[in-house]
Amino acid sequence: SMKMFEKAARFFCEDPKNQAPEDFYAVFAQFVHSFGDALAEMRKLREEEEKEAARQKLREEKAAARKRRQVAEEKIMAHERTKAPMLVDMNAEGDQKGVMDDLIASLRSGNYNRARKRGPGRRAAAAAAAEEKRVAKATGTNGAGAGGSAGGASSAQ
Repeated sequence: SMKMFEKAARFFCEDPKNQAPEDFYAVFAQFVHSFGDALAEMRKLREEEEKEAARQKLREEKAAARKRRQVAEEKIMAHERTKAPMLVDMNAEGDQKGVMDDLIASLRSGNYNRARKRGPGRRAAAAAAAEEKRVAKATGTNGAGAGGSAGGASSAQ
């Protein structure tokens, strides 16, 4: 055991004759203890940094989502401000005079896409198409007359 101590002391540039083995080994024990404490502290700091980075990332993601939502709302608002006026005007009695003329004019001018809505707008377009067929059938016009005669042929069968 004394030979091992002398060998270790010389390895660490210590004089084995001037230092007791207890003092020599106490320095190593203190070093190992301090090294373990330093490792634990470093792990704790790393975990805190990772948690803070995760919190920061979450804050940034929330801010980006908030910004995207705000941009989308601004686009909707800008669209609402620039949206074309109603193509069909209702008068005080609630009937729709000149609806077909207005619809045809809007189709020719290309404004129909801007005023198009989802849901009820599709039903209104279907109703307008049905009304156009009814009017065409009643008046016997060329464009809708073919559709009217096709409808007449199917009902004749």
